[in-house]
Amino acid sequence: MDSSSNVQFSARPDGYNEEGGGGCQGDNEVSLVTLCEPRKWRGVSERCAIYPGEAKMKTRDDNTPLHIACSKKAPDHAIAALIEAVPEAISWESSNKGYPLHNLCQLPTPLLGGGWGGH
Repeated sequence: MDSSSNVQFSARPDGYNEEGGGGCQGDNEVSLVTLCEPRKWRGVSERCAIYPGEAKMKTRDDNTPLHIACSKKAPDHAIAALIEAVPEAISWESSNKGYPLHNLCQLPTPLLGGGWGGH
């Protein structure tokens, strides 16, 4: 691949690809996906403002940064930044047929002791 083409994450050893479009503008080390994994929410919000197309990135399981953020109970500002960057990502399914908000609803809650679905 020449230096003028977009970065292809499928070749990365950490298992992420870029099928959903976007791009890291040549930055192989930091992306919205790699910021969501360790819960670096301020970085997620800031990066969405600079590289909104990265919110289209998907893991091998078709999880977007929004899927990951919802599964890790990200603060409102991070989820809002991801939705603002790519509003249609709300309706994108992962390979397990889950939508981002399904991940959020499956988290334990203080009142129910389990996910909103009673799991």
